[in-house]
Parts: sequence; structure tokens; C-alpha cells
Amino acid sequence: MESPYKGKTGLRRLMNAAGYSLSGLAAAARHEDAFRQELVLSAILVPLGLWLGHGGVERALLVGSVLLVLIVELLNSAVEATVDRVSLEDHSLAKRAKDIGSAAVRMITRMVCTTAIPDTSAPRSIASMVICDSAPGLPARNAEVRSQLWTRCR
Repeated sequence: MESPYKGKTGLRRLMNAAGYSLSGLAAAARHEDAFRQELVLSAILVPLGLWLGHGGVERALLVGSVLLVLIVELLNSAVEATVDRVSLEDHSLAKRAKDIGSAAVRMITRMVCTTAIPDTSAPRSIASMVICDSAPGLPARNAEVRSQLWTRCR
């Protein structure tokens, strides 16, 4: 069965798409704990990235990496909701789909956490200062980054 909204074109289609997108964001914020947590962190990290970034490219990379975590979390939540809609019973394919979505979120979060610091004169990874304190193997680096941030902010 074809969707009755498929035939819409032009401005009407764009308005419908914007409404569906806002509904999706609202549903994720209402039903997904991980998305809410990442949304709160992004409310802190995005302004911090705009403030700490040196130039437009660096600001875009800092902010973009934080927003990428939200995007991957939205996709993971969509996969999980779809799998749950199909069946709530345990199945190896359902587990695999959910695990792969979870792995994608984990990988993008690690990428943001371990953003390289090419020169040690300025911090380059905001997220590693905030969300990676518990990441294995990173405590020394986090202390160094926090120290650099403190020096820069004084």
C-alpha cells in the first residue's frame, strides 16, 4: 500500500518532511533516555566548541562531531523501535540489529572522545574533557586536556 503523502511535491512536501522530522526529534526526546542525555551534553558542548574553536573549520569540526553523535543515536533508536515493533520475542537477528546499532553509537562516541590534539598549545577535543573520564586508557590524556582548558580559560 502506497503512502497518501507520497504524491505531495514542492513546498507541501517540504512542510510535511519538516513536521515528520520535528515529530521524530520529539519522540526521541520523550522516549529515549540515551538521546536525552546526549542532548543535554550537546547543549553544553556545542557552545563550548564554538567558543574554544580556532577559526571556522575547527568550530565546524567540534560542533559537527557532537551533532554526529546525536544523528547516530537517532538512527540507532529507529532501528530499535522497528525491531521492537516487529516482535518483542528474543531472536538472534533482532539482537544482531540492536547490537550493531549500539556499536555504531559506541564507535562515534569514541571517535568524538579521542579527537586528536595536533598541537599541545590548545585543547582540540571538548568531548574528551566531559564524557570520556570513564573511558579506558584515557585518564592521563583527559587530565592533560582539562589542564590545557583551565590554562586557556584563565
